[in-house]
Amino acid sequence: MSLQFCLKKFPKNNDLKDECGLPFGCVVKPFCQTKRSPLDAAELPKAEDVCRCSECYAYANGYAQFSRYGWTCSLCGAYSEYPPKSKYGSQTHRRTLPELQTELVELEVSRVELDADSKSDAGVQ
Repeated sequence: MSLQFCLKKFPKNNDLKDECGLPFGCVVKPFCQTKRSPLDAAELPKAEDVCRCSECYAYANGYAQFSRYGWTCSLCGAYSEYPPKSKYGSQTHRRTLPELQTELVELEVSRVELDADSKSDAGVQ
């Protein structure tokens, strides 16, 4: 999936968005074809290794603001600290992380097994 935002920073609220007078939008391409060759699953970064916002659970991305001990979410503006021994603490290492370098990143997502009770609660048969 590809996301392209018209702004690098997001307004904190609707009133601020209206005051600035700039168009605000996002182009979502859920089935975007990439020019890169498909990666082997063993080469894909794991989704659980990518930092998530403590408020809105957005993934860390190139639009977020990073500091030595944490980062500010580009979607909701919340500040989240890095987990212990995080790969995000070093500015030099952040330059190599695919989730921060491109707008389109493929991640390996772990399969979650649901037990019978969870399936019935979720409406799965």
